[in-house]
Amino acid sequence: MSQQSVNNFNSNRQNILLPMFLLLFLGTSTFAAWAKPTMIWLRPKSYGVVVVGTRIVAGPELQFMRWLADRLPEYEHQFESYPLKRNWHLIKHNRDPQQAYCFYGATHNVDRETWGVFTEPTTVLLPYPIVAKQGSLDAWLENDMISVATLMQAGKSTALFNGVTNMWTSVVEQYSDSQQQVFTLDAGERDVGMLSAELLKKGRIDFAFVGSGQQEISKIESKLAMKLSVYQTRELADNVVAGNRLLCEKSVLGQNIAENLNKVLFGIQQSADVNREFRDLNFEVIGYHPSLRPAFNYHWQQYFATN
Repeated sequence: MSQQSVNNFNSNRQNILLPMFLLLFLGTSTFAAWAKPTMIWLRPKSYGVVVVGTRIVAGPELQFMRWLADRLPEYEHQFESYPLKRNWHLIKHNRDPQQAYCFYGATHNVDRETWGVFTEPTTVLLPYPIVAKQGSLDAWLENDMISVATLMQAGKSTALFNGVTNMWTSVVEQYSDSQQQVFTLDAGERDVGMLSAELLKKGRIDFAFVGSGQQEISKIESKLAMKLSVYQTRELADNVVAGNRLLCEKSVLGQNIAENLNKVLFGIQQSADVNREFRDLNFEVIGYHPSLRPAFNYHWQQYFATN
């Protein structure tokens, strides 16, 4: 082949390859520009949450999260479950700017604002009930309620778990007189409600908070073959709050997600029909006993009235 032919061949090859590389680069850049960022919804393992690997695949909570996710079409959505401490670690330490972790069901806590951003509340939380072995605390009932302070004074014990902070833990910490009355444990990957119930059955503690929902309590009774009495606590009787916020990572994307979800929550209050649908979905997801529906609807109206 002559030198001229070689030069022509190289020139033609460059003329072909250069446009191909240019198209490939532009195509990749365009895909990156149009790809949606990913919002990863987090929940710990609990009853009703069906998990395969780390993916949540079924359960009332997934239904609720998807209901909100459908109103955030600007993001791709994934639903994952990890032990509680792992959830906090992911929120604190994610470095991928194209994805953000958000924990559903968080209680507002000022300390967490240093590493996360809270959304507005998503529901009304009725006072936390406590449970004990059937009839074991009836002697302390007064006007259908029981006092945590009185139980503590009587030497009764309960359990708290590392990483779990809510209204119930605050009451226990306020009235406990000694560490011997409060077992502070690390649940690891265990469901804290079930672990508390197991401690009750073994007689290691006298009372506990295992969950707000009647369905959740019934499942625990069935699994452990034990009967529980459910008591309303005097200290929390008037403590109806709006809660179950999302706690998102404090990244640019995390703050963007929180802002957009707040807009969705505000928009729900603009439509009576959508507000009613959202209210009824919340009641179902939490699993309150049907007898509590009038109270739930009343308090919902106080916090989430249609504008």
